[in-house]
Amino acid sequence: MSKTENTHKMTIRLSPITEFRLERDYRLDGSRSKNEFIERAITHYQDLLDCIQIDADYLRKLRSDSVRNVKVTNGLLTFEQKVKELENSVEGDDQWQN
Repeated sequence: MSKTENTHKMTIRLSPITEFRLERDYRLDGSRSKNEFIERAITHYQDLLDCIQIDADYLRKLRSDSVRNVKVTNGLLTFEQKVKELENSVEGDDQWQN
């Protein structure tokens, strides 16, 4: 980011270990400056938060789908059956690789 872009200057306080890590790592990341490294880290963190925040309506839909699936099986499936199926499918996957 060049200094001619619309930016805001601010002061931050870092612990000694964070300052050391910043100094050590900003070039490894491909950043041209510590400022660029910090901006990339903040953007990455914000993008991650955006990914993990679940909309309340979507969460309600997932719950209703789960309830419907349980009603459809009417207790015919057990946890032990599903584990056994999973183990069998994993064993089957390993067999072709040997």
